[in-house]
Amino acid sequence: MGMRYNIGNSRGTMRRRHMILIGLILGGLVLACGTYFTIENRASEETDYVSTYTSVLPRPSAPTPIVPASPSLLFYGGTLTIGSSTADDLTTFRSRIIHAASKRGQAREQVNAVSGIRIWSFIAQMQPAPAGIDLAVIELGTNDVGRTDPTDFRGGYDAVVTNVRTTNPNAGVLCIGTWGPSAKTKRYDYEIRESCRNAGGVFVPISRLYAKPQLRGPAGALVGGQVADAFNPNAVGHEAIAAAVLEAITFG
Repeated sequence: MGMRYNIGNSRGTMRRRHMILIGLILGGLVLACGTYFTIENRASEETDYVSTYTSVLPRPSAPTPIVPASPSLLFYGGTLTIGSSTADDLTTFRSRIIHAASKRGQAREQVNAVSGIRIWSFIAQMQPAPAGIDLAVIELGTNDVGRTDPTDFRGGYDAVVTNVRTTNPNAGVLCIGTWGPSAKTKRYDYEIRESCRNAGGVFVPISRLYAKPQLRGPAGALVGGQVADAFNPNAVGHEAIAAAVLEAITFG
């Protein structure tokens, strides 16, 4: 008996195979188009993101002042620069900075500081800054907090910084923030920071140190012939302020 091929079934099978093959091809095309669309759409989204992205990183701080050996220092300040609530002058942040600056040769300092003074009163008695200054440390504003309008304060602070820069265009300028709770001092610190940075100086905030009670007072204690209060920094507080300032200085 000869072999018989079922031609009808074979043709049906081939037809089904053709249909399956066509379906696979069409499905592949749809998948490819979908993938291409997805990739293009994603690339488009990424491109749009990049083109509209704005960096929120803060601008870099000014370069750290480099203090040479045997430097000439200038201090402008108020109560903190004078050094209330300290046993003697050697424990003030000012003296600590002078000591650190003298390790490679005795530093020469000039000080213009008045306890309790506000910015415009300071300007009224301020003389043109001496020339030849290597580092100017400005500590003004604490007595202006809540008393001087911040905008008016900024105008005065700009004048002080300009006074230093006029005769010392290459000097390091370091501006210490105000002493007190940050809720009250932050607006003044903002003005100090902007004024200082605009002149190429470095801003050192200290309100975070005020937040530590052990760095103030204690109220009623007799220190250096004075009765300490709960506001001004004590010797440990002055040490902390000096450390914060010295972190922002490079000794050449």
